[in-house]
Amino acid sequence: MHMHTQMEVYLLIAGNVEYHVENHIYKPQAGDVMIMRAGELHASRVTPEPGVSYERYNLRFSPELLKESLN
Repeated sequence: MHMHTQMEVYLLIAGNVEYHVENHIYKPQAGDVMIMRAGELHASRVTPEPGVSYERYNLRFSPELLKESLN
């Protein structure tokens, strides 16, 4: 498990993965979006499957950026 000082947006494109966030386990499907708060412990565990690639996008940004946008 790890954490960041930034917020993280995770978009699953393809593959089989379990995503652990704090004390919860999620099994996202292709197209699902997850948002982690700054300082939130998380980790991914990919379950390899023949012929299926694991593809995702991660975007991290400072929580201050979000606060500035809302003001």
